[in-house]
Amino acid sequence: MALPDLADIFFSPRSSDLATNWREFLGYFVKQFWPGVNTQIDKLALTRLDFPLLVLPFFLMAFLALLAFWENPRPRNALFSGVTAGLLGYVYFHTWIYWMAVVGFMAIATLVFYRHDATRLRGMGILIATAAATLIPYVINYYRFITAPGHEDFTFRLSLAEGREIFWAGLGFDYLVYLALGVLVWMLWFTRDRNRGVFLLALLAAMPAVWNVQLLTGFVPAPDHWPKAISVVLFIISAVILFEISRRAILRWPRLAPLIPVLLVIGSLAVVSKKIVNVASLSAGLQQWVADKYFFPKEIADSWEWINANLPGEPKVVSSSFLTSQYLAVYTSARPYLPQSIISPLPMDELETRYLAASRLFGVRPEVLDDQLRSRPPDDPCLGLECYYRDENFGKLTDDLYACYFSRGSVNTYFRQGCGRVPEAKRAELLARYSALRSRWQDIPAEYVYYGPWERQFSEPNFERDSQLTLVYQNPLVEIYQVKR
Repeated sequence: MALPDLADIFFSPRSSDLATNWREFLGYFVKQFWPGVNTQIDKLALTRLDFPLLVLPFFLMAFLALLAFWENPRPRNALFSGVTAGLLGYVYFHTWIYWMAVVGFMAIATLVFYRHDATRLRGMGILIATAAATLIPYVINYYRFITAPGHEDFTFRLSLAEGREIFWAGLGFDYLVYLALGVLVWMLWFTRDRNRGVFLLALLAAMPAVWNVQLLTGFVPAPDHWPKAISVVLFIISAVILFEISRRAILRWPRLAPLIPVLLVIGSLAVVSKKIVNVASLSAGLQQWVADKYFFPKEIADSWEWINANLPGEPKVVSSSFLTSQYLAVYTSARPYLPQSIISPLPMDELETRYLAASRLFGVRPEVLDDQLRSRPPDDPCLGLECYYRDENFGKLTDDLYACYFSRGSVNTYFRQGCGRVPEAKRAELLARYSALRSRWQDIPAEYVYYGPWERQFSEPNFERDSQLTLVYQNPLVEIYQVKR
């Protein structure tokens, strides 16, 4: 394999040069922490419910439990640390794997540096055994998953990089940061406080290890998700190093003692005041980019309320838009005919069949279907409610249909090509299938038809004249029809 050049190692396709990386770095931190920047912040770091809001409490519990065990390796601490480590397997995959790597490096360190410490050796054995016992239901569930029909398609949609190759694409600065922090930890603690030094070095060693776990396993799912597991630990280690350097600086130069707390207070006030200024700015009036991002037509929300109030049970609703289908699944009790591929266990052929059938029933023209499969919105300018989210409706359709199904190859190839792409041969195959397809409403298990602005962006059928459909709801933007059986 040819050696990569430095540009491939240090820059990603999105940040292709040092100046771009520096602007992104400054743009994020200055906007987040300096109250003088007027750009509004639309959401905070803990906005997402799954990660980090639900993951962080479990991870911090595992972190503190392992730290407590390492400082005092008695059996009770080992048991609790093992349980919390095992629980991460049920919370977030990448965080769990990273923490298993940390535990592994801690076990190696125990054998190398503490092989004569019977208490620590026994405690580490209890920790690993407890973690393994906690993960027994996970292993059973995983076995059931890999023996279920269609699991390979679902796994590929989630994203799976294959092959044994060092992950280097765009990670040059990451590896340098790990190395620099490791050198600082060695200099600050390893000779003075070996326990603390080993603990921090194990945290750092696990970072490049998980980036390259494919060297051991031959595959890795969603390799671009490792920063989610690593970033919190990097923040903790950096804060601990800064604290230690400050403490030693004060001991050596006592005159710095008043300065460091002052700098800390100024930084804290800057963060808090930035959030206060941001809330005041949002209250005074949304900047246009925020208004455009969060504007939502009331008529669409009204149609959801009507579905929840008037359609009993879990009505099966068909739409030609994956965007509509996602919203229906979240905000109503409806069961969309077009499921999002990344959360559906259906095999790929069934998802394709549903997509083509829905498009045919809505009268989508083949050239529009081709634009969808190329993630290419129309070039003509469009204004008004009918154009709401048009770029996403076209541009993200392949991501909703295939996700990362075609993003195979080594980790570096995966990182460069991204997800949501459809090969030319597959586009041609789908268009050929579509041309030969003839569908009726009775051929699909849908009870209702949803026709709103996102469906209208693809086609404009006259459902009022369709004898197989009965109009049951209508507002200026949305029509809902019942399928006659």
